[in-house]
Amino acid sequence: MAHYSFLARWLVHVLLLGVVYGVVNEEVTRNIDASSALVRVNYDIKVKDASKEYLFVVPAEWSHNIAYFRASVGKGKKSIPTAAPVSEGNFTTYKLTLKDANNPSIKIKMILTDLLIPRPKQIRQEENQMVQLLTDHYFYSPYHTSSQKTTIKLASSQIESYTKKAPHSARGSTLTWGPYADIAPETQSPAIVHYTNNKPFSKFTDSVIELEVSHWGNVAIEEIHELKHTGAELIGGFSRIDYQMRRSASTPSFRNLIGTLPAQAHSMYYRDQIGNISSSDLRVVDGALELDLQTRFPIFGGWKTQFYFGYSIPTDTMLSYDPESGKYKLKFDLFTIFEDVWIGELDVKLILPEGCTDIQVDLPQGSYEQLWTRRFTYLDSVLNGGRPVLTIRAKNLVEELDSIVTVSYNFDHWRLLVEPFMLCFSFFAFFLLASLIKSLTSGNGEKEETQTETAVEGSTSQKKDGSAIKVD
Repeated sequence: MAHYSFLARWLVHVLLLGVVYGVVNEEVTRNIDASSALVRVNYDIKVKDASKEYLFVVPAEWSHNIAYFRASVGKGKKSIPTAAPVSEGNFTTYKLTLKDANNPSIKIKMILTDLLIPRPKQIRQEENQMVQLLTDHYFYSPYHTSSQKTTIKLASSQIESYTKKAPHSARGSTLTWGPYADIAPETQSPAIVHYTNNKPFSKFTDSVIELEVSHWGNVAIEEIHELKHTGAELIGGFSRIDYQMRRSASTPSFRNLIGTLPAQAHSMYYRDQIGNISSSDLRVVDGALELDLQTRFPIFGGWKTQFYFGYSIPTDTMLSYDPESGKYKLKFDLFTIFEDVWIGELDVKLILPEGCTDIQVDLPQGSYEQLWTRRFTYLDSVLNGGRPVLTIRAKNLVEELDSIVTVSYNFDHWRLLVEPFMLCFSFFAFFLLASLIKSLTSGNGEKEETQTETAVEGSTSQKKDGSAIKVD
């Protein structure tokens, strides 16, 4: 019985190999951009004799660092339906579904985080930061590849070393490998590029973004970030004098973050654990507000800081009403307002008005976790149920992700009158109680006063009587 089971598995494997090897990568162009802290990779794959499915395999050195993946086909770059990636051993496989394309041109874009390795791991303040990029000379694929070429863009022309495989060339900050011809399936040739990269390695290791929605016309947003420089760690101490002298030079430290706010944003504040920070700038650029946020101190490798940034925007910039369904629709971005950063762990908390019902959440494609809780603030009460709080958790995020969330819910207009009514009722109850206490107090005072007057009159009459007896 075991023999027949083994034979069946072997036949299936042979059939699959026949399907796989019938597909040919006719020409592959791979562009790797390693000029910043993130690595962006673009593939242009011309496929011959394609079936309805195409397998795109990411090898070990990259499979655990993928933050963004998008596949498209043709000149119009129409997105290709992609099944959830399957990880087996040291490889991650994406199954792409092809439609009406015998010889398609597939374009794939990937963004990888925490891929560049600082070498050395520790540097002094005056030294440049060197990093290593682990890659491969070849495009790894389960199919035969007729021709391929790789171009790597680096952060500088200071290349310490790289693994050579003819034909290759290095011009300025650009490396070129290939073209290579007739590459067998699953062929690998590991390569390392060691070069200078002083770009900011700014990572939000832990972020919390809160959005509190009010139907009275305001959405309050607060972002709490733990910012860390994930590059080579600083050793040997920090010199303020040396830092001021080298501020115009290229150094691996950074001190500012750039963010974009809606033009309607107002009531901004920025602080850290110590207090307010006033060394930032806000300017209007292309109909939006550009924020140049300065940290309290320069951030070197291994250093980190936590800060809070908050602002408010009008409700109608995020919230709309659908008269047909009778529901409100709220749209917001999961990602932070800051550019050139990536997020390790993110919690987005959406605080809806008290009284919301039939809440539906439409999340973008990706791995997200939802959690519902309740929050009581201001005039919220247990009788009214409190404010629904949606918490969305995600990991390893970059700004290129499709991160728009749509939340729809029902909300009765009379609910807007609940809190004003409770406020008026509270004032009325307070003044009523105060008047009752005053009336009771004044009543007791009048009784005491009457008793006192009676006692005084009695004492006076006794004195008068005593005087009269004494005279007699």
